Amino acid sequence: MTINLIPPKLKKEKEFRKTSGIFIMFLNIIMVVLLIVTGTCLTANYFYTKDLNNIKSQIAEQQLVLSKYADLKKEVANVNAKLDKINNIDTTRILWSNIVAELGRCTPTEVQIKTFSSKDNKISLTGSAATRRDIAKFKEKLEASKNFKNIVFTSSSLNETTNDYGFDLNCELEEIK
Repeated sequence: MTINLIPPKLKKEKEFRKTSGIFIMFLNIIMVVLLIVTGTCLTANYFYTKDLNNIKSQIAEQQLVLSKYADLKKEVANVNAKLDKINNIDTTRILWSNIVAELGRCTPTEVQIKTFSSKDNKISLTGSAATRRDIAKFKEKLEASKNFKNIVFTSSSLNETTNDYGFDLNCELEEIK
């Protein structure tokens, strides 16, 4: 058995001090934990801010590089447009060497071409032949060619001084390369 000789007032005071000591210790522990958490948050914020600034500077550098490439992209687009124009001209141009060679293959030896003129895809020829039959052969060969179409003789007449037949011919060109 224990006998308590401490007066109740002192006993309450002692318990109050003990409870307040525990409470103050608990508050101190909470304060230390809060200080540690706050310090950790501030440190993390510092490093994240530093990383964010590094990333922003890298983004700014990359935007400068991109702006240089944007100028290059414009130049490439300009060159590509010019190449497309050149390609378009190349695909639509007439290779006169092929036309003259084909005309030479189609022309019989008895037929002589005196003038050759062209406008757009149309050709006009004047020439002479020993007979009208030679002119007809010439027309048949031109019609058989894949390079000429819509062949029309506009006139054919006998030249009594040279004893040959003069003719005028018009035709259109097919797309040839």
